[in-house]
Amino acid sequence: MSEYYIPDISELYVGFEYQSMCIENAHWGICKVEEDFATPPYLYEIENETIRVKYLDIDDIESLGFEYYKTHPGTTLMEFEKEVYELSYDPSFKGKQYLRICLEGDVDVTMFSGDIKNKSELKKLLKQLNIL
Repeated sequence: MSEYYIPDISELYVGFEYQSMCIENAHWGICKVEEDFATPPYLYEIENETIRVKYLDIDDIESLGFEYYKTHPGTTLMEFEKEVYELSYDPSFKGKQYLRICLEGDVDVTMFSGDIKNKSELKKLLKQLNIL
């Protein structure tokens, strides 16, 4: 699986992180969708593949305050912790970026279980769950 993908226009929202190709020096620059964005420039970039988004990875999860603590033997399933939360991440579960967030306790409570493609989606989810 590639490290990057071309986003769909429906994924973009204010604060969404992406990379844009600078044609002058053939360099990918990190950008965020600003409040005053208009759809046509993004459609142009998507159609010409001069915009890309990095798939979620370990560095993204750790940058949001989670600490890695183990990988399950014989699998790609990794576990992270932050305060009373546990995050399970499998970058190759059925070809998707599987993520599960639990509130730890005597009985773990699953707060989210599903596919998260990138850091912006995870950040938005963590805010909705009041973890960030």
